[in-house]
Amino acid sequence: MPSGWTVRSVSAPLRVFEQLDRLYTQRDDHPKTYDLLRSRASHCEDAAQLASLEARLARLAEEELGLHEESRTHWERVLQADPAHPQAATALKRIYAERERWEDLARVM
Repeated sequence: MPSGWTVRSVSAPLRVFEQLDRLYTQRDDHPKTYDLLRSRASHCEDAAQLASLEARLARLAEEELGLHEESRTHWERVLQADPAHPQAATALKRIYAERERWEDLARVM
């Protein structure tokens, strides 16, 4: 990729996204992986694939980047794409309980 370009400035085919995803993941470059996945999710129209991407984003945001609010938002997007997603419901229950967001917790129970 030419110097100064970002993933967001390139309308890359899925194959290129997959190659970059593999490269960034192998290098443990979590910020670049996160940006790449966000870009990919923003162009995704398939609900199942979107749920999968948002779940990866949620885990990456919380576990590797310490972005807890972003993690919550991604888990909420997973449930929008797939209301029966068990990991999203479990994660949101934990997050809402930790933050004492009782009304939100009751909604996912």
